[in-house]
Amino acid sequence: MGSSLEPPAFRHGEVQRFGFPRTKAKGLRVIKGFRTGDIVTAVVPSGKKAGKHTGRVAIRSRGYFNVKTLSGTVTDISHKYCIALQQADGYSYHLTEKETVLLPMAEARGPRAAII
Repeated sequence: MGSSLEPPAFRHGEVQRFGFPRTKAKGLRVIKGFRTGDIVTAVVPSGKKAGKHTGRVAIRSRGYFNVKTLSGTVTDISHKYCIALQQADGYSYHLTEKETVLLPMAEARGPRAAII
């Protein structure tokens, strides 16, 4: 099951006495098509972190992410090895030991099959 996350409190930045901003805007929220909170599977072919890691991703602007799995956090995984399973939707999901399987859609039958 999932639990709701509070929406982030956005602060538009400090302004000086004339109303102009003192600070710059926040950084990008999407990096290489991913954002923090997405559920991903990272298949790393070789190296110290080789293997299949499934969990919640924390993005970094340089393109290397942290993947929080059931067994711990795997750091510095390249975006090239990540496959998005579910985009962040404002809820926190609990992962289980069961393997994640994406099933294909069933074949449509009947008079409305051409519409689907």
